[in-house]
Amino acid sequence: MIPFISPLLQDIPFMGAFFVKRAPGMQLHADRQETLKGQMPFFQQTVRELFPSAKAFLCANQVHGSDIAMIKQSEVQQDSNVDGLMTIESNMVLGVTVADCAPVWIIDSQRKAVALVHSGRRGTEAGIVPKAIQQLQTNFESQAKNLIVIIGPCI
Repeated sequence: MIPFISPLLQDIPFMGAFFVKRAPGMQLHADRQETLKGQMPFFQQTVRELFPSAKAFLCANQVHGSDIAMIKQSEVQQDSNVDGLMTIESNMVLGVTVADCAPVWIIDSQRKAVALVHSGRRGTEAGIVPKAIQQLQTNFESQAKNLIVIIGPCI
């Protein structure tokens, strides 16, 4: 499987980003959580193939809100009630799933910090992207001039 990789992210040496389609042959369920649970093994296999040295893969479990979890290597755990993930740790793979909602990367090119958020209608209205920027500034002393913000594909 060859994923789509954003050309805007290819020149950031500490950052890897990719988009994949849903798992081949995956049946969609009326229950969103069942569908996401069924796709997780495919996503995990894709991460192992693309990032074999990754220490962890964490995927936000979209609840259509504006909460963002801080990910630290010493405390790697799945947080099931967030729409965003943020880290300054290396070899961490962060994920969100989207359809009509947008994945948004916020990358601090100097501090090597990154936030990945699921920005749907409710999360956008609740200010998830500005909240992630503010948290990067608070937690990592990020400066606006060093931030790269990329909106990924969505419906």
